[in-house]
Amino acid sequence: MQGKKSSKLKPAQLVAERFGSAANLSKLLESHPSRVSVWICRGGTIPNQDGMHERLLELAKEKKVRLTADEIIFGGNP
Repeated sequence: MQGKKSSKLKPAQLVAERFGSAANLSKLLESHPSRVSVWICRGGTIPNQDGMHERLLELAKEKKVRLTADEIIFGGNP
């Protein structure tokens, strides 16, 4: 019997998906277009430089996007 594949996404993938795409999230963060793509390509973690985790939570609240601090750190299901 085969087990189910986990659909859990890494943090950067999950956050980008919740905001529509990596490009859209970069635009909302007013950052370089490749910023979120770099997070995804380099292991999927989101560095907390310049308070990025807090910025993401504030942006999620503003845009009414479901997102928790745990998901920013550990990832989760889409």
